[in-house]
Amino acid sequence: MGLPRIGLTAGDPAGIGPEVAEQAARDPRVTSVCEPQLYRSDPDDGAAAFAPGMLTAGGGRAAFEAVRRAAARSRRIACGACAASTQSTLTTTLR
Repeated sequence: MGLPRIGLTAGDPAGIGPEVAEQAARDPRVTSVCEPQLYRSDPDDGAAAFAPGMLTAGGGRAAFEAVRRAAARSRRIACGACAASTQSTLTTTLR
């Protein structure tokens, strides 16, 4: 039996979450105990267009969609767990 799969979401594409999640997914301390599955904002959703440090409704939606994809895929590929990065309550209320 292999290592457990753990889904990691990257958070708001304009924040530090994507960099932190990517580093964590490659860290030997993490990969020695699990098989991380990284879920980022979809580039087709314009994730590259988010300005660093700028909270926007679009960034909040992109982060939320990454969590939804992670949860759905986790059920299909039998992840042992799914860890979501923190979400800004402000980005979920911006319009």
